[in-house]
Amino acid sequence: MTMTLMLASTLFTGDALAGRPAMDPQVRMHLGVSAVQGPSPIGLMGGLDSRITRMLHVDIGGMGTVTPIPDDADIEAESNTDYYRLRHGIYLAPGVRIPHRQPSAFSWDVIFRAGAAVTWSADLDPDAVALTEDGVRHAVGPAGLGGMDLLIRGETIGVRASGKGFASWVYDPHTRDNALVISPQVGLEALYQF
Repeated sequence: MTMTLMLASTLFTGDALAGRPAMDPQVRMHLGVSAVQGPSPIGLMGGLDSRITRMLHVDIGGMGTVTPIPDDADIEAESNTDYYRLRHGIYLAPGVRIPHRQPSAFSWDVIFRAGAAVTWSADLDPDAVALTEDGVRHAVGPAGLGGMDLLIRGETIGVRASGKGFASWVYDPHTRDNALVISPQVGLEALYQF
């Protein structure tokens, strides 16, 4: 009897219709300049931001400081971790879009993000052991990040302003332990949506 009911319910079902049409995909490519704290703050950043649902977006990107560190960089430091300066990073940052009404002439979005990253930091302590050709010890470590993006665009082209804070775990040779380093980063990018 059970098999007969299962077979009948499979053979005599109606069409399944969705309640609303599927959303158009939104992939935004972004590229621009970034600034971090330190003696050589200017860099490049870029990546891809994709819509997953109406409210959830994910951004995959990276940033790199392209200006060299000056030889006479003088850092005021209260602790050993104050000598670390963010140089480069690769990140994956899901975000939540704040819902709002859109004007007819342009589109804007505010997205709050949190995610994971890998960062490269420079140790500018004059007493640090120089392990590279440029005389700066580099530290690579895992990091977390949090921040906000503001996007303004027309049909397909727009501008994105972002602010992020990276919390990196780097090895400190002075204490011979991992140290938590907080590094702010801001950026201004052009974006193209396709």
